[in-house]
Amino acid sequence: EQEMTNELIGRVRQMSLNLRPSMLDDLGLLPTLIWHFERYTNQTNIQVAFQHNNMQGKRFPFDVETAAYRVIQEALTNAARHAGVDHVTVRIWHIPGWLGVQIEDDGTGFQPAEMLGNGTSRGLVGMRERAVALRGTLDIDSAPGRGTCITMEIPIEVDNDEH
Repeated sequence: EQEMTNELIGRVRQMSLNLRPSMLDDLGLLPTLIWHFERYTNQTNIQVAFQHNNMQGKRFPFDVETAAYRVIQEALTNAARHAGVDHVTVRIWHIPGWLGVQIEDDGTGFQPAEMLGNGTSRGLVGMRERAVALRGTLDIDSAPGRGTCITMEIPIEVDNDEH
């Protein structure tokens, strides 16, 4: 069963990687995430409770949209692999100057410092690198038996000329 789960996750990941660029470019973050959650649920049977605030019709710089999408994708992949949950919550919000995302589950949890420190989780390290590259922050709040909450906040230039 684990082998099948891993294969499914591999396929979800591959699909997302393949289809991401054009859809994200054409439609933006919100529709692309909704599309991704539908496929994720179909392939993992994990429900995604999606909460978004001040996102409708919004576009952000290419690298910001990419980072938000990738961090959510990676966190959901980790939840399917390790958390042992049947639902996750994803929140995304835009306030002047910032884009925030949060992925939360009430699964098995882990020791973030340990995972980041010994390099066993390339995914977590990659998430943090994405955030830092954009002058943002990534906070991983987890402990064994207590679930996981990943929060990323990325600053966005408030510049009226930027489209």
